[in-house]
Amino acid sequence: MNTTAAIEVSQSRSSQHLALTGREYLRVSQDRSGQRRSVTDQHGENEEIAAEHGITISGDPYTDNDLSASRYARKQREDFARLMNDLGSGQFGANVLIPWEASRGSRQMTEWVQLIEVCAEKRVRIFVTSHERLYDPRNGRDRSVLYDEANKGEYSSYETSERIKRTARRLARAGRPYALAPYGFRPVYDQATGDLVNWVEDRPASRVPKILFHALVRGISFKRVERYLAQRGYLTHRGRPFSHQRLLAMAHIHAYAGLKVHIPNEVDGEPVRRRGVKNPQITKAVWEPLVSPEVFWKVQKILADPSRRTYRHGRAVHELTAAVRCDVCGSLVRVKSPDSPKAIYVCKDNQCVQISKAAVDSVLIGDAAKPGALLRYLASDAVYRDFAAPPRDDARAARIRAKLAELRAEKAVCENTETKTAAEAMMIAKTLDGITADIAALEATEQATAMPETLRSLVAPGEDIAQRWARIELTARREAVRLVFSPAALGEVRIRRREGKPGVLHRITYTMTPDTNPVRSG
Repeated sequence: MNTTAAIEVSQSRSSQHLALTGREYLRVSQDRSGQRRSVTDQHGENEEIAAEHGITISGDPYTDNDLSASRYARKQREDFARLMNDLGSGQFGANVLIPWEASRGSRQMTEWVQLIEVCAEKRVRIFVTSHERLYDPRNGRDRSVLYDEANKGEYSSYETSERIKRTARRLARAGRPYALAPYGFRPVYDQATGDLVNWVEDRPASRVPKILFHALVRGISFKRVERYLAQRGYLTHRGRPFSHQRLLAMAHIHAYAGLKVHIPNEVDGEPVRRRGVKNPQITKAVWEPLVSPEVFWKVQKILADPSRRTYRHGRAVHELTAAVRCDVCGSLVRVKSPDSPKAIYVCKDNQCVQISKAAVDSVLIGDAAKPGALLRYLASDAVYRDFAAPPRDDARAARIRAKLAELRAEKAVCENTETKTAAEAMMIAKTLDGITADIAALEATEQATAMPETLRSLVAPGEDIAQRWARIELTARREAVRLVFSPAALGEVRIRRREGKPGVLHRITYTMTPDTNPVRSG
């Protein structure tokens, strides 16, 4: 090569160096320690060091903030996907890609290899700021270094994931808090180490879960709680009113009862769906509860009751449709022409029967002047005989429910305890059998001593039963109907077919269990 040609090549290479333009990919995982480089910090260092190497940053950066790049990530990195699309389509608009460090690009080997391949194909170099080095993915040695960085990043993610799992299991066994505090609690950190120490009550936010649980246990609907909180200005941490969905999720959080739940992310290498997990690991937590375990488990029982979901379309507006059934096919009844004075109950599934709504309501519920079967029952001592011991045993019932909550938590711990030897397995099995027997015995005792909260509020001394019935919310009335018109009390109400011209009383029948008394309809 002559001197002139050499000078031209040198000038060409120099101009290429001076013409280097870069676009950044900025990413940081969720940082609870406060010690990682933020995307702002990364951008500042990228600009400074890239300039020292003759690279001009142009165009907006691709940014995925608070998002993991490992195979254990649960959220998609939208800007990484956009980066790959722009590189492949030629819309990247620069000849250098600038991540702050290699792991910022990806901690998955396959993703990193794809990134290197597309950069090589499109002649885009990679400048890793923390290395202060420009890599050419078309160069074999540079590719080897980049592959090695990807391998290290993936293994580092694996180690981090395993460490987090071990920590979560250890803290769960100790009943210690982990991750974010639920609404109504606030975290307390060690001032020296910055480690999470405990959760404590966060007033006045703690009023929200307290209001929710005590409302649900009294039969008050989510919708009414939602309205109540909105009227009084309670907002989420994001400044929004509490929705039905948010309150429903809150009602399932064990932490409010001072219970720690641990659900592994995977079992035998398979991912676990967190919602609906059976028998999670439950331990008594170190933080003080906002509601008693007794109230919490009552609410869980209410929410799990399939009879709460007897209707699917629209909102239930009639008490008796919660329990009255067709005697022919057994389906619940619904109201036809509800706004008409001649509204009727009809068989919901097959329309086997139909009967005057007003007449049935009068017989089964009634009013203050002429109480029906339900109001007479609630005003009598029979409700205590069927549902509870006398009111003086309320304290005993509360102790029983608290003990039941404790035993159920112990049972869940035993069921999720890993054993290493046959002797350990036998010991756990024996303990589990004992706990199960204790729970069964206490549940039988509870049935004899614990009156459902809905009925308790109706039969309390003071206000007339009919007045109290008219005042309580529809959801509570429907729950009372389900309880009273059940085989354990007055009997399950069924409507017979009309044969000839019988009166309403002759078409209403009650299905009883052998140990219950017949309804007193006089």
